[in-house]
Amino acid sequence: MIACSVNSFETAAYDRVASKDDFLSRVVDKKLVLVKSVNAGAVGSVLYINSDGTISGALWPSPVSGTWEWQSGKYCSEVVVGDMRLPRECKNAWVSG
Repeated sequence: MIACSVNSFETAAYDRVASKDDFLSRVVDKKLVLVKSVNAGAVGSVLYINSDGTISGALWPSPVSGTWEWQSGKYCSEVVVGDMRLPRECKNAWVSG
């Protein structure tokens, strides 16, 4: 299990994933746990960034699906959460663990 962030918050506890090879070895086909503090609690999700270019999992309580690629040193994805399609995004990837 790996904690993963695609944002730059709290980066002191995370290592930036700077190359596609690093992303493939540290993130792809692993169980990714993302936790965000909300008010007095936390909202979590479990995602799989799959080697076939798909994304699967759940952002509690909604299912998540989509596609990903590595482009210009960033993790790019198109994701559907529940019934909501999110716009394509390219972000830096960070890992801890």
